[in-house]
Amino acid sequence: MTHDQELQFSKSLTALLPFIKGYARKLLGARHHYHSLYEDFAQTAMLKAWENRHSFVPGTNLKAWLFTILRNTIMSHHRRHWREVVTDGASDENMPDETANPEGAVAAKQSLERIERLTQMYKDVLTDVGWEGLSYRQSAKRHDVPVGTIKSRVARAREMLSQLAGGGELHDGSKKHPSFLGASP
Repeated sequence: MTHDQELQFSKSLTALLPFIKGYARKLLGARHHYHSLYEDFAQTAMLKAWENRHSFVPGTNLKAWLFTILRNTIMSHHRRHWREVVTDGASDENMPDETANPEGAVAAKQSLERIERLTQMYKDVLTDVGWEGLSYRQSAKRHDVPVGTIKSRVARAREMLSQLAGGGELHDGSKKHPSFLGASP
C-alpha cells in the first residue's frame, strides 16, 4: 500500500468510527454488562483494521469489513471471558477462594436449618438486625415493641442458635423452653 493509499484508508476508517461505535453498542445490548465497553471494542476493531490494512481489498465495502472485525472481536471476547466471576476481592491475593469450599456451603446450609427451627418472632428480629442491618430501634418500631424487647429477642435467638450449633438442646438459662422451636428437631 502506498502512502497515498494509506492516507485515504485512514480517512475512510476515521469516517466510519461513529458507525462502528453504534454497531458495537447494538451488539452489546443495553442489558449486557459489557454495554459500557462499546467504545473500547470499537477502538480495538479500528486498531485491528489498521494493523491489517494490507489485507483489505480496495474497491470492496470497507464498512462491512470493519463490522466483521468488530463482531469477531466481541465474539472472541465473550468466548474467552464468559467464565470470569467478578468480585470486589478478585484482585486481592490474600483473600481465600471460597468458590471451592464445600465445607462452607455445608456450614451455611446447617446455619439456615438452625434458623428455620426458631419461632417466627426470633427469625424476624434476626432478619431485621442481622440480615437487613436495621438498628434495634428500627426493628422495635417495625414490630411495635420496646427496644429492650428486640435486644432480648436477638440475644435469646443468638443463644439458641449457639446451643443448636453445639448439638445441645435449646434452653434459656437453666430452664428448658421447647416453645423456642418452631418445628420439632
